[in-house]
Amino acid sequence: MCHLVSELSQDAVRHIDACSLRHLLYMPDIMHNRGLLTTLAERWHNEYNTFHLPTGEISITLEDVYRILHIHFTGELVQYDYHDLRSIEACKEVFGDESIDGGEIRWEDMIMHYETLPVILASLIGGFIYPDRRSQGFVVGWGNILQSMMEHCTRYAWGI
Repeated sequence: MCHLVSELSQDAVRHIDACSLRHLLYMPDIMHNRGLLTTLAERWHNEYNTFHLPTGEISITLEDVYRILHIHFTGELVQYDYHDLRSIEACKEVFGDESIDGGEIRWEDMIMHYETLPVILASLIGGFIYPDRRSQGFVVGWGNILQSMMEHCTRYAWGI
């Protein structure tokens, strides 16, 4: 994503600043460590919402999320609905009808064909803050949030 940052206009940078998400643009791409993820998944206990590690029991709080990622967990609720027609229409309005394929817009297509600001915001929402491992692109269920951020950036509760 860092290569897209250099293409942003000053207005776009100010817009992302208003969303309090600019610092996420400069975080290094995270390489997935399958062994670590598998180990953590095996040690997660749904009943208590904690990890059981050799060093003891560990839980992750919203404050932890805030301190690690510096994303807000207070503000307007972020709502995701895969079948919400408003989200689908919002994606069509931002990216066009032909871009949506099977409920998502492929990342490669977004990067090649669309303006930088919506692509960056979509990457932050659907690729970094709320990634979907089953998806190969931006899931249209986030469309209403993306459109809202494009029109008037508000402070969302990203950590919820």
